[in-house]
Amino acid sequence: MLTLRYLFPLDELYVPSRCLDISISADAERHVMKAASLVLQCPTGQINVVRDLWDHFKAWGSFSSRVDPHVRFDSPRTWLLEDPSRLWFTLFSLCKTYSPAIDLYGLTFALGILGYRSDFNLELSHSLLAVATHNSRVSFEPFPEQDFDLKPGHTLELQEIQRLADRHCIPFNAGSHQLHLARQEKETWQALEYRKQRAHESECKAQCQSLAAVLILHWPSEVPRMPMNLSDYSLINFSQFKEECKILFSTRFGNHCLFQRAMKLQAQLNTICGGTSYVHTSSAPLTPPHFEPPRATYMPVTLRAVMESKDTLPVNASATRNLLSRLSGSPSRSFITRYTGHLSRCVDALECQSPPSHLVDAIRDSPPQSVLDVIRTALSPKSPSEKLIFEAGLWPSIGPGALLGQLALHLRKGLSNNWRSVLTSLAEALAAQQKALRLNTFERLGLDAEYRQEAANSGGQGWEILAYPDWLLIQLDANLLIRPVQASIAKEMMAPEKQTNTVMQLNMGEGKSSVSIACTSAYIIGEV
Repeated sequence: MLTLRYLFPLDELYVPSRCLDISISADAERHVMKAASLVLQCPTGQINVVRDLWDHFKAWGSFSSRVDPHVRFDSPRTWLLEDPSRLWFTLFSLCKTYSPAIDLYGLTFALGILGYRSDFNLELSHSLLAVATHNSRVSFEPFPEQDFDLKPGHTLELQEIQRLADRHCIPFNAGSHQLHLARQEKETWQALEYRKQRAHESECKAQCQSLAAVLILHWPSEVPRMPMNLSDYSLINFSQFKEECKILFSTRFGNHCLFQRAMKLQAQLNTICGGTSYVHTSSAPLTPPHFEPPRATYMPVTLRAVMESKDTLPVNASATRNLLSRLSGSPSRSFITRYTGHLSRCVDALECQSPPSHLVDAIRDSPPQSVLDVIRTALSPKSPSEKLIFEAGLWPSIGPGALLGQLALHLRKGLSNNWRSVLTSLAEALAAQQKALRLNTFERLGLDAEYRQEAANSGGQGWEILAYPDWLLIQLDANLLIRPVQASIAKEMMAPEKQTNTVMQLNMGEGKSSVSIACTSAYIIGEV
């Protein structure tokens, strides 16, 4: 559904992908469009409701029918994340109180989102729509809100109660009255002991059968009615049996009530499907345009791509603003009003994305040794997909060499002004560190003249740093700082003031080699 992410606030729609059970198949788009079409056509459209509601309940096994009273139709996170059973009961509760004048927008997209889920049957979704648009919604009774386990079924058999009582029979021991059985003529002691145990087991079985027959008479009932005379069941541990019997009756009775409620709803849905509440029309459902999906290709993540993703320019949303103005000028309807509100919030969020000037400010306020750390933090993987690429070893290097390489002539043409400023700040910080190391070396060796000359040069004097990024790279490569006189000579050699051939005399000790390197490199780069 192409417009799904723009129809709800971005912060409400985003969820971790590992939590979703959504199948984007070839039929998903068709299912979504069909759901939206049915909502707009009802109650005059044709609906294929579910024919085996109870079978769906049994397939869910253990589930809860408790409903969150704060959930609304336009809560996309709920319809994406909740279990199918929780979805059904929540939506059923909402559909019972549905009002087309208020909730048409929410119902359209709630059922549309379900079209993407492979674990939610489309007929269940259509049945919810039938409930919402039926002409007498008050006739749909609510489901009991409790926890269910349908694996044992919804009926209670005599044998189940008997087996439960048998598990609580008192074992044969010294207190059993069968111990007083007299020894028969020529009966061995072993035979007597066996006969006593058999008599005990037979008596236990008789008491269990009798107790089960009494209890089953009152089924279906949420609470079992225990017999008045408990002395007839002396071989059963009645305190433990009574507690477990209450649980058995309570859970099985809940399943029974759910079955009865499901069967009644099924009969109502069958009536709706039979056509007594709907007039079938020949209006064709909406169909999405057919297109061939692009072939998947692998695009390696490059450092420039990462930098561009962190350097988003403001979005030109004028076309969308024009659409919003036309929608706002249309007749006031709840559907259009809520659609316009959500779309306007999304456009506002897109237009608020500004260039990362905060990164430039952070670098400007940071000490030289932490400039590289600030840049690495900005370019490190943030989203789950980026972290996955990083763990796979496919994230580009963000070391000093790779970063400063972006200032080279063949790479910096497409570099934004923000990143040009950030990378030149990094080059300045590294040059300052090199200068500090040179000063330490001069001081340690006692080279006072060299120390004073190096300390007097603060770097970047007589030339614009942003205009000559190649000079920054030369400084780092040659481990020097270009002095003002060197910069002026280099600029004169590159672009003579008189625009004619010029012969210049360079004095001894003025850094002829350094200037020659800078001029030659700059000249060659300029020619290229």
